[in-house]
Amino acid sequence: GGRKSIHKEDLDKLKKNKINFFYKKFPHDKNFKTYMNKISVSLNKIRTKYVMLFENDDFLIKSNINYCIKFLEKKPKLIGCGGYLINFSLYNTGQSKENKNLFGIPINISKFKHGISYDLMGNINRTKFFLETKNPITSFNDILRTKNLRYTYKLTKNLEFSYIILYFFMADILNYYQGRVLKLNLPTILHQYNVSGLGSKMKTVYESLNDKKFIKEKKLLSNFLERKLNSKHIGKFMEKYFLNAKYNESF
Repeated sequence: GGRKSIHKEDLDKLKKNKINFFYKKFPHDKNFKTYMNKISVSLNKIRTKYVMLFENDDFLIKSNINYCIKFLEKKPKLIGCGGYLINFSLYNTGQSKENKNLFGIPINISKFKHGISYDLMGNINRTKFFLETKNPITSFNDILRTKNLRYTYKLTKNLEFSYIILYFFMADILNYYQGRVLKLNLPTILHQYNVSGLGSKMKTVYESLNDKKFIKEKKLLSNFLERKLNSKHIGKFMEKYFLNAKYNESF
């Protein structure tokens, strides 16, 4: 979905190391709906039992991801599990114009995106717990069963929002509604903080709360989920979530 294709030499490295991969170039992500449709199309091409979504500049901790997969194999009642992220940034040394070496420096070494497991019994109970918890943990970056994630983005791609955070918010609700997701106490991703990245440019719920368009689209989402999940209480749970957001700028 980027403006440029991946360099051939990078693909050759994967082939040389006998990595089983499939590469497809999508049109540039001109808007959020295009981006979500790309995820949905990709999920329909995947034939593995599990999927993990992550940004293309992240570094995966393979051994811990394998541990999560083995954990899921032993727990068929779970639809997913994940660990936490370790954040770091890249910076230029600034010593000279000729020295353009980049060095990674750890920032926020405390556990990032780690905490609560949504393992309650009952679809609505899990959804309610997620929406009424003051520090919700997202399901993005978790290892999830492909069939569940495929269904999530089949629905998510059909709505059009001006705020990408509503897409991910909707995906979390659908994931937790479908099944139990556990968080394990281990790092799975070294996350590269990038000032031009999607996460940095994405407006938080806190910043969007009073936007007229946000209020309208939030209501649209609420009505859609109440129909799809057959629960008239989803809207009420969502209001609790956004009420908590007023007191927590990190949402």
